[in-house]
Amino acid sequence: MSQAVQVRRDFAAPAEEIFAALADPRSSRAWDPRLGEVLELREGPIGLSTTWRETRQGSDGQPLPPVKCMVTAYSPPTHLGLSYHAGGGRSEGPQLLRVQVDYYLTPRGAGGTRVEVSLGLGKQGTQLRGCLSSIVGLLFSHMIKGPAHETVEARLAALEAHLSGQGSGGAPPS
Repeated sequence: MSQAVQVRRDFAAPAEEIFAALADPRSSRAWDPRLGEVLELREGPIGLSTTWRETRQGSDGQPLPPVKCMVTAYSPPTHLGLSYHAGGGRSEGPQLLRVQVDYYLTPRGAGGTRVEVSLGLGKQGTQLRGCLSSIVGLLFSHMIKGPAHETVEARLAALEAHLSGQGSGGAPPS
């Protein structure tokens, strides 16, 4: 998996509050304006291996295809890993792209928290081999690195606004 994006942001909120907001897809609509439908695929509390499907709006406001999501690391309140699988949006069938997002939360002085986000990209279900696979991977990584960085930054800004009481309440950006 190639490392595509690294983002760091300091929050004036405790790690427990940030972790809870990031980890529960049912409550993410309160602060993530681009999150559409969240369909739980497994009932029960959020934890390691919890899965669901979600839809999002692109930066142009158009709906994006559904993705399958899974919690890959769950260590409250310091580490949350989420894996997003695109390519059909159903739990069955080929998955063409995997995005791994890891949130690392470090408590800071005066009740603040540093959030470091690591986003990695991987291809799945492809038949490309050798040099061609490397070239396609490099081009793909280069093409989406900027937009992925902007998306992570915007998502963290929306979460920070929500936690400080200035959030958009899930309204799409204008």
